[in-house]
Amino acid sequence: MKMFRIWSLCVQVFYGFLKSYMFILAVGVVVSAGALILFIYYQDIVGSIKRA
Repeated sequence: MKMFRIWSLCVQVFYGFLKSYMFILAVGVVVSAGALILFIYYQDIVGSIKRA
């Protein structure tokens, strides 16, 4: 019975870690995508200023 309790605790910790890791991963993807879009947009603006 004690072993089962330890196992369930490990599973809970693992799932909690997985959820937080997925959240961090999602935030990282959003930030990097936003930075990439900003970079492309910025280059476009600078390019249009130089052409003008």
